[in-house]
Amino acid sequence: MVIPRSRKTSKPNMEELSNILISLIGITLAACVYFLPFIIALRRNHSFKFVILPINIIFGITGVGWVVCMV
Repeated sequence: MVIPRSRKTSKPNMEELSNILISLIGITLAACVYFLPFIIALRRNHSFKFVILPINIIFGITGVGWVVCMV
Protein backbone atom coordinates (compact mmCIF):
# COMPACT_ATOMS: atom_id res chain seq x y z
CA MET A 1 0.00 0.00 0.00
CA VAL A 2 1.35 3.40 -1.03
CA ILE A 3 0.90 6.26 1.38
CA PRO A 4 0.56 9.57 -0.51
CA ARG A 5 2.86 12.30 0.62
CA SER A 6 1.29 15.52 1.68
CA ARG A 7 1.77 18.33 -0.77
CA LYS A 8 3.60 21.33 0.49
CA THR A 9 1.70 24.48 -0.19
CA SER A 10 3.87 27.40 -1.00
CA LYS A 11 2.98 30.87 0.11
CA PRO A 12 2.26 33.35 -2.67
CA ASN A 13 5.20 35.61 -3.29
CA MET A 14 5.04 39.40 -3.47
CA GLU A 15 4.94 39.44 -7.27
CA GLU A 16 1.80 37.29 -7.33
CA LEU A 17 0.16 39.43 -4.66
CA SER A 18 0.98 42.65 -6.49
CA ASN A 19 -0.42 41.21 -9.74
CA ILE A 20 -3.63 40.30 -7.94
CA LEU A 21 -3.87 43.76 -6.39
CA ILE A 22 -3.25 45.50 -9.72
CA SER A 23 -5.87 43.29 -11.37
CA LEU A 24 -8.46 44.11 -8.69
CA ILE A 25 -7.76 47.83 -9.01
CA GLY A 26 -8.08 47.58 -12.80
CA ILE A 27 -11.36 45.68 -12.60
CA THR A 28 -12.75 48.21 -10.11
CA LEU A 29 -11.77 51.16 -12.31
CA ALA A 30 -13.23 49.48 -15.39
CA ALA A 31 -16.50 48.85 -13.57
CA CYS A 32 -16.64 52.49 -12.44
CA VAL A 33 -16.12 53.71 -16.00
CA TYR A 34 -18.65 51.20 -17.36
CA PHE A 35 -21.33 52.29 -14.89
CA LEU A 36 -20.46 55.99 -15.07
CA PRO A 37 -23.79 56.96 -16.74
CA PHE A 38 -25.74 55.29 -13.95
CA ILE A 39 -23.50 56.79 -11.26
CA ILE A 40 -24.02 60.27 -12.72
CA ALA A 41 -27.79 59.67 -12.91
CA LEU A 42 -27.82 58.68 -9.24
CA ARG A 43 -25.78 61.71 -8.20
CA ARG A 44 -28.03 64.09 -10.14
CA ASN A 45 -31.19 62.32 -8.93
CA HIS A 46 -32.32 61.81 -12.52
CA SER A 47 -35.96 60.78 -12.91
CA PHE A 48 -35.04 57.88 -15.25
CA LYS A 49 -32.10 56.55 -13.22
CA PHE A 50 -33.59 53.06 -12.95
CA VAL A 51 -34.23 53.00 -16.70
CA ILE A 52 -30.64 54.02 -17.39
CA LEU A 53 -29.25 51.09 -15.38
CA PRO A 54 -30.63 48.20 -17.51
CA ILE A 55 -29.84 50.07 -20.72
CA ASN A 56 -26.32 50.62 -19.44
CA ILE A 57 -25.92 46.94 -18.49
CA ILE A 58 -27.35 45.55 -21.75
CA PHE A 59 -26.12 48.04 -24.34
CA GLY A 60 -23.22 49.73 -22.56
CA ILE A 61 -20.69 47.24 -23.88
CA THR A 62 -21.24 48.47 -27.44
CA GLY A 63 -20.08 51.97 -26.67
CA VAL A 64 -23.09 53.37 -28.48
CA GLY A 65 -25.35 52.32 -25.61
CA TRP A 66 -22.91 53.87 -23.18
CA VAL A 67 -23.04 57.21 -25.04
CA VAL A 68 -26.86 57.02 -25.23
CA CYS A 69 -26.98 56.53 -21.46
CA MET A 70 -24.69 59.51 -20.97
CA VAL A 71 -27.09 61.73 -22.93
